[in-house]
Amino acid sequence: MAKPQLEDGYTRVANELFDAILVFPFSKRELLIVLAVARKTYGYNRKTEDLSNWYLGKITGMDRAHASRTVSGLIKKQVLTDAKTASVNHGQNVRRLGVNKDYSQWLTDANSASVKPMPKQHRCQNSTDANSASVTDAKTAQVTDAVLAPSKDSKDNKDNKKKKYIKKKIEIPDWLPEKLWLEFRAHRVALKSKMTPLAERRLFTKLDDMRARGVNIHDAIGRSIENGWKGIFEPRRGNRTGVEQPSRSGQFLNRLKAIAGESNG
Repeated sequence: MAKPQLEDGYTRVANELFDAILVFPFSKRELLIVLAVARKTYGYNRKTEDLSNWYLGKITGMDRAHASRTVSGLIKKQVLTDAKTASVNHGQNVRRLGVNKDYSQWLTDANSASVKPMPKQHRCQNSTDANSASVTDAKTAQVTDAVLAPSKDSKDNKDNKKKKYIKKKIEIPDWLPEKLWLEFRAHRVALKSKMTPLAERRLFTKLDDMRARGVNIHDAIGRSIENGWKGIFEPRRGNRTGVEQPSRSGQFLNRLKAIAGESNG
């Protein structure tokens, strides 16, 4: 059973700074890194500490590459300070990091304007003022919704991508019956082998060449559907009409049947 005690150590963080961390729209990884840096600095009564991306990833359960990108992003947003004293410790690159207490300089985006300071009446100072607490809760709820709810821009981007895909949708040639080709498309989907636009264009070229040489492409497509084939094949030589010709083994069996019929006659 866990029994944390203040005697075993604690982290002193100003309530104003802690409230700013609560309402700032950090991502999950960013919040973990900020708390980790605060723990390793304020937890030892220090303003900065030499920390490596590997170590921050370890104490937050994060991959080192993700920790590295998150730290760099927080430095650009001016949430973390970097003393520019990079060094190597046990084979790991370390930086002297700290939390920027002036949260008015924090940027919601690396290229955006800074966030305005929180009004004093909205800060939680461990008072019993219910109105102040409710305002803080409301701000926290708004930030939570902003982080969790999908943005309208992302939805618009998806719609735009969908529209672009529709515009690039392959067109069926005039000489090819649309209904027949849609049946072949459905056939390929049923075989779990959906055609790409490039595959369709190549099949159109092949069919156009077959058509120019007198091959009945309607029967060729129909044979592919009936036989469960993924491709479309030209009938054997001497059979330009697309009518199925018996194979060699079939021809041999037909000949035996003919001989047997002559014997019986």
